[in-house]
Amino acid sequence: MQLQAVPGQCVGPLQLGAPLASVMAALRSLSAEISAAASIRFIVDKQNSSNIDIVLDAPLLGICCRIHPREQTLRAIELYNFTPSSSSLLPSSEGLPAITSLSVSGHELASLRSIPTLQSVFKRLGPTYPGCFVKEKDEFILAYPGLAIIFPIPPNSIPTHDPSKVSTDLLLSTAKSQPVASRIYIFNASVSATSVSPDFLSIAEPPLLPGRAAALIHAVPGKGVTFPETGGSISFGTPAQDVLCILGTPSDIFIKTVNGGASAIGFGGSPVHGGHAVSPAIGVAAGAGNLPAVTAGGLEVQEHAIWNYFHLGMDVVMDSDDANASVARIVFHANLPTHHSFGRYVKARFRMLLSHDGDRGQLIDASSSWASVQKLSGPAPSHMVYNKAMGSSPFGGSEYFAYEGLIFEVVDGSHVASIVMFRV
Repeated sequence: MQLQAVPGQCVGPLQLGAPLASVMAALRSLSAEISAAASIRFIVDKQNSSNIDIVLDAPLLGICCRIHPREQTLRAIELYNFTPSSSSLLPSSEGLPAITSLSVSGHELASLRSIPTLQSVFKRLGPTYPGCFVKEKDEFILAYPGLAIIFPIPPNSIPTHDPSKVSTDLLLSTAKSQPVASRIYIFNASVSATSVSPDFLSIAEPPLLPGRAAALIHAVPGKGVTFPETGGSISFGTPAQDVLCILGTPSDIFIKTVNGGASAIGFGGSPVHGGHAVSPAIGVAAGAGNLPAVTAGGLEVQEHAIWNYFHLGMDVVMDSDDANASVARIVFHANLPTHHSFGRYVKARFRMLLSHDGDRGQLIDASSSWASVQKLSGPAPSHMVYNKAMGSSPFGGSEYFAYEGLIFEVVDGSHVASIVMFRV
């Protein structure tokens, strides 16, 4: 497999700043080029998923992607299977590296015929920026904006005992045995314009891609939402045609039926459509939405269309499924790794002002904890537990807490999975 890397931007189809779902799709596509049985390891801290990176590791490829926990976008790419020596313990065919040719900014850095030694990399990419020797790990980091190349240095090969001179001595060394790169990192070049410190992986933020910037949403409970980048706004009662003009065609549409026999929790219709689960919170809010009802078999039946915008992390729920439909509810999704619908939506980029008892209030977003919401809004006046199995998630059910104009879906007792807004 041949890959082109651009410092601070991308490695092949893997684009820094891309949402989690796009990164998963790109890794699957690259893995399919190597083996149909290639696996991708998904590593997440269940208890602290908003503060610790989500890691996608494809060992057969030798590519590891770090996903920013709050933004859920790609912030760093690690390559570690691009030389015969680095692939000796990996399951690549015939002992060859998965990445048979790796170029950086148009310069071939590693291939089956070219070993990325410190001197060869230094010669190809230039001596523009100084390196950094990490004594605790016996590693040398050759750094450029948006690019870091790691060279393990055997302790008996360190040319001097003075840490301040190690970098210079390594770069100017004429020894026949040269350090060979073991890992390469691509990250946001804004971390530093001149050098990279050993903690660059912990401080590299993902770049904000244009499409992602346009997805910023300001939400006002009981009123609606605005999109600062485009100037559009959607209020409760906005006609469906106006929503199409502002958001475009939805990714999918589901017609949800809520009947009197299912009371107010919305279990009257099938929860799955085209593989997409419908949150029961939408049905919970039906009683608050004053939707029109028709009679069928002696029961009152409410039908409304749910417009899914997966790329925005939100749903727009209409008060009917006909041409005169208007907005009844808006749903935001946090795309929690411990939620049954994980991976269907990107993480919504909304900001919502919550206040309690007349105070000035504070902003919450898709990473806010349930404890912080309760602190701002006070105890919820009503509560419902939903344990019905939806999909194959091993993480259990959800709890729903209702406030004026808002319903919060909470999982694991501490994480907000979705928020439903409706008119008050």
